[in-house]
Amino acid sequence: MKTDLRRFSQKMGKSTITYLMIILLVTKFLGFIKLRIWASLFGASGELDIFWAAFTIPDMMFNVLISGSINAAIIPVFSEILYKNKDSAKGERKLAKVFFDLNLAVSILFIAFGIIIFLTARQFSQVLIGGSFIRDALNITQEFTVYDVTLMTRLTRIMVLSPIFLGFSTIITGYLRVHKRFFITNISAMVYNLVIIAAAIIIVEKMGLGIEGLSVAVVMGSLLQLLVQLPAFFEVLNGHLKGSGVFEFAGKKMFKIFRLSLPRLISALAEQFNLVVNRIISFTITRGTLSAYQFALSLSFFPVHIITGGMSQVALTKLAELHSKGKTAEFKKVFNSNLQMMFFLVMPFVSYLLVLRLPIVRLAYGTGEFDWWSTIFTSWSLALISFSMIGQLAVSITLRALYAIHETRLPLIATFLTIIVNILATYYFTNFFSHYADWRPIVGEVTHQLSVGDFWRVMSEFFQDLGTWFTTRYKYDYAVGGIAVGFSIAYLFEMTVNFIILNFKVEGIISWKKTIKPFLTKSFNGLAMSVIMYLVYRWADRVFDTTKTISVFAVFVISSSAGGLVYLLLSYLFKVRELGHVFDRISVFLESYNINVKSIFRFSQSHSGAAKK
Repeated sequence: MKTDLRRFSQKMGKSTITYLMIILLVTKFLGFIKLRIWASLFGASGELDIFWAAFTIPDMMFNVLISGSINAAIIPVFSEILYKNKDSAKGERKLAKVFFDLNLAVSILFIAFGIIIFLTARQFSQVLIGGSFIRDALNITQEFTVYDVTLMTRLTRIMVLSPIFLGFSTIITGYLRVHKRFFITNISAMVYNLVIIAAAIIIVEKMGLGIEGLSVAVVMGSLLQLLVQLPAFFEVLNGHLKGSGVFEFAGKKMFKIFRLSLPRLISALAEQFNLVVNRIISFTITRGTLSAYQFALSLSFFPVHIITGGMSQVALTKLAELHSKGKTAEFKKVFNSNLQMMFFLVMPFVSYLLVLRLPIVRLAYGTGEFDWWSTIFTSWSLALISFSMIGQLAVSITLRALYAIHETRLPLIATFLTIIVNILATYYFTNFFSHYADWRPIVGEVTHQLSVGDFWRVMSEFFQDLGTWFTTRYKYDYAVGGIAVGFSIAYLFEMTVNFIILNFKVEGIISWKKTIKPFLTKSFNGLAMSVIMYLVYRWADRVFDTTKTISVFAVFVISSSAGGLVYLLLSYLFKVRELGHVFDRISVFLESYNINVKSIFRFSQSHSGAAKK
């Protein structure tokens, strides 16, 4: 077994990004199975809304203290300790010392925060869903009972264990990745989803424990993600704990980890604040809308996490290396190359989620308690969230470029500005979409008035009413679209600000020729793809009986295939360089298994050759 794993690891070196993207793809697919089961069990319901709300504080605890802050400093510091010592045994002992000191510090930190969250869970629940101040300020229309507050309190106290297990798991992951044990660290995330899937079926469905059983399943998944890494962790240690001084306090390195973590901690805290605000605003709408939005958000994260997970980490290492060597021209080239590849890969997904939102949601979640209302409003949110994927990818690579040149303060300013934009956009657009029944007929009437010649009168009345629609709240399900629009606007705004900051720090890195023009070309290709795909979708929707799942799947395959072919054809005609790069990477990946595909991808050489120039 160990030999097989080592051979797999050696093969990974030949095409690291491709293998990482495949593992992430499988992990995300399991994540969808997990959410599909949740949708089947609870649908987009008020009960599941309470679950998402209860998960807010434990999730914030992990993302702020570990995932968003300490995790950013673990691997650089661990690598520095391990590889800057000529004596490898001495480096291992120092690394073990810092590792155990960090775990001790994190243990104290998490236990302290866990106790605080446990004791204040009811107060937090009361503020989030039962507080009169927030209710009056945001005009919350949902009616929450004492049972809702009690249920949220109970769920929060159960799930407070999850970030503790995930925190330790993340630190062990950093330790193993320094030793190039990528396989087990990526498998652990798959185990997390598998355990939650199994536990949800057994505890919730078979044992009938309801939403509380779902919280227990999340805790079990977190625990198993930690436990599955322990054998590899103890194997890597392999006697490095022997010797004196291992448990002495490694003060300087610990201080460095927390110093490097501070900017990301503040940024992560701001991002989580954004999340809390969105969840509070979701309670100003009808029950179930938070769950519909969360289901849509998870669908949009699928391509984003696959692309960023496979590219951004590699890009950060390369950008940091080029900056340290003073190779500014190559730094600009690598940044734009990664940025354009991300744009090239994400544009089809934007079109898919925008045009094929209904079949995608029905195929992903359409089972059990996930009824037609859930489908409609999840797909409505998904369409409006789809544009955020462009901003998310651009923000991920620009932040890494800024971190590579040791700029951490200016991105914080961008983050705080983004929070303001997100809150304002979310609040005003939820107001606007709550009047959907008022302005939607006017939009439809505009087409008719064009032929009558009364277009300007209709548009004048429309703009006169805009002020009222944006500033007053009405109880209507479509208001959930405002949260999605606010999310998209916030990320596109942050992308723009980060571009400005990066261009200020590295003059000329954002240019018409290397950045803007290629992006516009890909956007045009995506738009043309959307139009063709929409026409094919409307045709297929009339031909097939979409009350059956197999027919929905057929409609999706036919429509998405037509759109994908259009995108590839236009990319070829417009000589989009990334097309050649994609085929080259597929070729290298297949050839690592002795599959010769050069003849298949021969046409891509002209594109990849142009890219190299």
